[in-house]
Amino acid sequence: MSFRWRRTAVWGAAGAAAAVLLFLAYLYQSRQVAAGSDGASIALQGWDLLHGNLLLHGWTVSDVSFYLTELPQYAVVEAVRGLSPDVVHVAGAITYTLVLLLAAGLAAAGASGRATLARLLVVALVMLAPAAGADYTLLMSPDHYGSTVPVLLAWLAIDRLPARWYRPVLVALLLAWGQASDSLILVTGVAPIVVAAGTRAGVRFWRRDGGAAETWLVAAAIISTGLARVVTTVIKHSGGYGEQPVGTAFSGLGALPHHLVLTGQGLLTLFGADFFSPQTAPDQAFAALHLIGVILVAVALVLALVKLGRGSDLLVPGLAVAIVLNLLTYVPSLFVQDLPSSREIAAVLPFGAILAARVFVSKTPRASRVALAALAAGVLVCAAELGYQAAQPSQPGQNQSLANWLVAHQLTAGLAPDYWMANATTVDSGGRVTVRQVAQSGTTLYFPEPRELKSSWYDPDHNDPRFVAVGLNRPNAAAYLAAATHTFGPPAETLHPAGYTVLVWRFNLLTRLAGPQPGPQPGPG
Repeated sequence: MSFRWRRTAVWGAAGAAAAVLLFLAYLYQSRQVAAGSDGASIALQGWDLLHGNLLLHGWTVSDVSFYLTELPQYAVVEAVRGLSPDVVHVAGAITYTLVLLLAAGLAAAGASGRATLARLLVVALVMLAPAAGADYTLLMSPDHYGSTVPVLLAWLAIDRLPARWYRPVLVALLLAWGQASDSLILVTGVAPIVVAAGTRAGVRFWRRDGGAAETWLVAAAIISTGLARVVTTVIKHSGGYGEQPVGTAFSGLGALPHHLVLTGQGLLTLFGADFFSPQTAPDQAFAALHLIGVILVAVALVLALVKLGRGSDLLVPGLAVAIVLNLLTYVPSLFVQDLPSSREIAAVLPFGAILAARVFVSKTPRASRVALAALAAGVLVCAAELGYQAAQPSQPGQNQSLANWLVAHQLTAGLAPDYWMANATTVDSGGRVTVRQVAQSGTTLYFPEPRELKSSWYDPDHNDPRFVAVGLNRPNAAAYLAAATHTFGPPAETLHPAGYTVLVWRFNLLTRLAGPQPGPQPGPG
């Protein structure tokens, strides 16, 4: 074996080992947040997918389906691990590791020597150690963070492939893949490519210096939207899942100041500068270090926007436009509710890391040893932070104690008038107990509005729930218990596992629920 091949093999083995170590660290950090019903809902969809319901017939999902992105990932993890809350943590750790590696690859692309190392160190400084306050957003159930994968792959194709016919074709397919699962890619992927490539094409046409290659990229991005629409329409007309519409309402001018504050706090938390969660002394020190990354990204964003339409590099201005558009569409929306709402702008983290690396470090190996040493020292501290976060105690599923108690008492099918209990308890039990969500209004329990559920769960000919479980720490616990008693009559038994009340009857509760049985809702199209 030649020296070149030996070196490649050594670097490949080292990279694989690093990826495994990163995955394990992110897995242990993810386990410190109790998995809840958001992740459990996706886990149940993945479980159904794994067991042959390939189109998720009968399901109504949220306004983001994850059908072609994280759902297959969940099914693969479940094929190995089975149905459990840990599936959420494993999948989240895989996703974060993959996004970090893609960001590092895009940052280092085209560089050589010390420049490659410097760019990798910048990405590591920004992304290596997620703050504990961002665990739910970055390391847990599917949200928009995993949707950056098809976008980053599309930019990798734009950045590294020659301007041949297959480049726009691949870009269109990657963007369509992503949009069929998450419409936010219109903002984070499609529009930025149209703006960056379209602006560059206009400048080149004006100068009579070409522009056809960029025009094809604009066309590819636009066509991808139609392709995604075709995919979702085919799924719908083939009897597949229904999807809730995306909320696009404007919050109103009066809410903007509060939204700006929450957005700023969310961005700082995404980048590790989390001063808003409960803090230990090490957490505060790590948060202060991450302010360096925040400053680098902010300055890089301004410099990148200045390059819009200039030079041959579409990636830098394109990612800058993506960040701006993501923030502009987020701030005035109704999605801004709390710090976890920053999941809607999670793409800013990898995009910002790539920007900082490529703006501040040129392709040629000019990085000084002093700068490299400073970056390396910062990354070592981030590595220590990652180890510190990964060493913290893990948490069981949100309703693990209830699930264990129900299994032990052979109560295998029931209802819960609380979204945060139903699917989570089902997954916490490994599927040995099924708890289905119902709705409550006043003193009556109803069939629920279709969302993150399967209509066949509510067919009394095939399901026989006999209990209602209520978490006593929930604000509406008393109202839930009163509604259950009013709807079904006095229970045969009232049981009190720690932190919960379980009411038991001797008949099928589905036969007494009010309202129409939920059916699959029409999907997009």
